[in-house]
Amino acid sequence: MREIKFRAWDKHMNKMADKEYFQITFNGILIDGTPSTNQEDYVVMQYTGLKDKNGKEIYESDIVLGELSKEFYKGTVEFHWGCFKINFPHQNNKNYSTLLSIDNLCFDGKAKQIEVIGNIYENPKLMEESK
Repeated sequence: MREIKFRAWDKHMNKMADKEYFQITFNGILIDGTPSTNQEDYVVMQYTGLKDKNGKEIYESDIVLGELSKEFYKGTVEFHWGCFKINFPHQNNKNYSTLLSIDNLCFDGKAKQIEVIGNIYENPKLMEESK
């Protein structure tokens, strides 16, 4: 059984929220925090239950470097049609991308072929570089 965990991006502070100041329900809803906390102030991201090849936890909105057919591509982790997938944009066609299930890249809960290199909130330029 996978561990259910979340993290949240604080839109006003432009950083990951301190876990002491919020609680999240199982469906990812922020239920309380500091008196000024508003649900719209945060972006909630769920842990996939997997770790990358270096043992780092993989969350929604992470930017990963993945190996596909012996070539390396940057992609973002998304929840799509009931499972976590990596969206690898094709470099020659900005309107086309490949969604690949993270489970296909894993063995024993560890993603042997992917590495977390950032996330879309703290490192947005990482994905712009691959376009």
